Amino acid sequence: MAAPLAAQGVTISQTLPTTGASPQPVHVGRAVGTLDQVSPFASEVVPPIWGAGFNGTTSSMVWQTDIRAGMAGVLEGFEIEATGVVGAQINLRIRLGGGWNVTPPVWSGTITKSTPYTEIIWVDTSAAGILLNPGDLFVIEWQGNDTGFGMTGSFEPPPGAPAYPELIYLNGPGCYADCGWRIGFHTYMGPVGPTLTSTPLVAGAQALLTVAGATPYRPVGFASSLVGSGPTSVPLGPCGSVTLDLSAPVRILGILRADANGYAILTGTVPAGMTGRTIWLQALDLATCTPTNGLAEVVG
Repeated sequence: MAAPLAAQGVTISQTLPTTGASPQPVHVGRAVGTLDQVSPFASEVVPPIWGAGFNGTTSSMVWQTDIRAGMAGVLEGFEIEATGVVGAQINLRIRLGGGWNVTPPVWSGTITKSTPYTEIIWVDTSAAGILLNPGDLFVIEWQGNDTGFGMTGSFEPPPGAPAYPELIYLNGPGCYADCGWRIGFHTYMGPVGPTLTSTPLVAGAQALLTVAGATPYRPVGFASSLVGSGPTSVPLGPCGSVTLDLSAPVRILGILRADANGYAILTGTVPAGMTGRTIWLQALDLATCTPTNGLAEVVG
């Protein structure tokens, strides 16, 4: 027989779950991108939906929330509503596909509460470059580390419609409890920009740098640094001042015109004597003044 919900650390309330004296949640970090999916926080629900609190501290409890993307783009990140003491933490992961999901995570991180109040925390996942199309399913996975973290969300008992259509899970397949519970989140999407990839760099050998997603038939610039990942502000004519993830001095490797499909491929030879050195690389779509992701490649 399953443990009672109270024993699992799940509660419902139609009042804001306040961890301190602040009457409203404190925002920690600023969301970036376009709001896509919303599963309401306890501070946002309106009756007859109930606010809910979830156990995010017990390390043996692993939650997963199904999320279905509504627009194409890159997952910039998401917001959560957190309760608990200062210093309370939770481990978060993103896995592609629906729950219960055991595929390798495409992003993971640890979130720490910084105030004694209920917080709305921005979680930045942009560095993972998670590309999604409308209808794509992914899960946020939540696992505590016994430090007193809590999450909020909503509850609507059947046969009412939950506040978000996709399911949540606890420790395995099958929707949690009576399927009316939802952990709160707000997801944000960004546009798909140009991306840079590299073949392995070997001293004295040829290497290929490839940009995908550039403006067709327009110029793409390639640059490098032997010092670090910046940031460095570089004046680039019509683009004005552009911030690159490269430390000065920045070396321009070449400028090529993208093909009809938005690809630009730079071919070059890695200098001899570079074995063991790190080369930082980045490219720029000069039509839109949009930098690619940066790369840090160790020369073999």
